[in-house]
Amino acid sequence: MAATVHGIKTRVIPQSEESGTLDRFGVDVVTRVEEVPSEQFPALLRSKYSVHPRFTSMGVSKVNWNKGKSGKFYRVTYTYEGFLNSLPEPVYSLSSSLSEEPIELHPDFLDIAGTPSAPLNGAIFVDPETNLITTDNAKGVFREFLATIGGAANLKAGIESYLSPGATWTEIYFATSRPTDLGSLGERDSPSGPQPSFGSGRDWLYSGCEYTRRGYIYEIRKTWLLSGRTGWDEDIY
Repeated sequence: MAATVHGIKTRVIPQSEESGTLDRFGVDVVTRVEEVPSEQFPALLRSKYSVHPRFTSMGVSKVNWNKGKSGKFYRVTYTYEGFLNSLPEPVYSLSSSLSEEPIELHPDFLDIAGTPSAPLNGAIFVDPETNLITTDNAKGVFREFLATIGGAANLKAGIESYLSPGATWTEIYFATSRPTDLGSLGERDSPSGPQPSFGSGRDWLYSGCEYTRRGYIYEIRKTWLLSGRTGWDEDIY
């Protein structure tokens, strides 16, 4: 119920209603109601990110208002976001996928197709200038696998590509200030948190960072991209 006011039309009137929730990331969300005299609206509205009167780690993230039926007050609902006791724990997630790559880029291509001078599994190498079959390792490029070998069907016939596994590791965490490591984007890095193992040889690239202010705190999302089997090239990254 709204507070009873006699002759006071120049100050904000806090209301008794106040409620709170905890979102799925662990951020506290508090809703507080105040009434602002019509003569002082919008001058007495609280500004975005202003601190809660009692909970000093909560800041205004959203404001809703409507004018009362009497026309004497505006009823204002403030949403505060932040934390009541401590910052939320980080949240981690993994997204994996398969991408199609030319078979020539397979890390074990030499074991699969051999070389122009010593082909394997019916591999055919040609001279790109003449498009004729060659055994010259300096000129030959892979073209295809033979359909048959010794009269028997070649299981590798028609293979032109392979599926290469990839993954993105994401960390969502919260802080009272913006991140300061954006200069490391695009560099080899060790991800935060319990990232899964994909075997030796692979490593990670710091591939993205985005942040959003939520009242008193910042929601920060960082991503790392998994390399191929031989890791990210140290000369480039």
